[in-house]
Amino acid sequence: MAPSTFTTAFPSGKTVPQPQPMGAGVRLRSDRPHPAVARIVVPEQGATAYGSGTLIDVRDNFGLVITNWHVVRDATGTIEVLFPGGFTSKARALKVDADWDLAALVIWRPSIEPVSIAAAAPQPGELLTICGYGQGNYRCATGRCTKYYAPRLDFPRQMVELDVEARQGDSGGPIFNRRGELAGVLFGAGQGTTLGSFGGRVGAFLATLAPDIGRAEESLVAEEGVAEERVEEPARQVATLRDR
Repeated sequence: MAPSTFTTAFPSGKTVPQPQPMGAGVRLRSDRPHPAVARIVVPEQGATAYGSGTLIDVRDNFGLVITNWHVVRDATGTIEVLFPGGFTSKARALKVDADWDLAALVIWRPSIEPVSIAAAAPQPGELLTICGYGQGNYRCATGRCTKYYAPRLDFPRQMVELDVEARQGDSGGPIFNRRGELAGVLFGAGQGTTLGSFGGRVGAFLATLAPDIGRAEESLVAEEGVAEERVEEPARQVATLRDR
């Protein structure tokens, strides 16, 4: 069974001018949200779901945000994306993947530098940092990569685990490596750990939407040893943390 879900909340608002862009390699701090990490609001039937996402590409007048499929799965109205500098945009899901819990959202282009997808898979023992807005408060937390899982028996081992637990409300948030690159997209947690689709899987998912990004990651997925290994059982059960 695939790992669980997280969500988060944010107030809606109009688009406002965005401050000067900051680099994707900014120092990760819990008291200062990463400029490319956004909060997402999704209207549902009789409720509102919330999540986090990361700006990973900009071109022409548009930007591309990566988040979780379960965050936007039950949308009944317009999705909105809010960046910490104040820029707000309506969003539309261009592509989703239920197996890896990924969704790509197109937004109006913000004046923010997008995050690069890591060129190498995280290795056991490597320090990784998760970020998200929880139930309203941004936080980053660092742990070490432990192992990889698969969502099903017939799937490759491309869910990275690290030994720090995400909070309810962090769903769709980034997993950063020490270089500030996107090493994964988190979607489940339990027993002191967090799981997410690793960067190579994310890049391959985006290949048809952003060829310049996806081409390298498609090769990475094919070549990385971790991408070709199979596990004897699917990813372990983790607590469902959906927040509505």
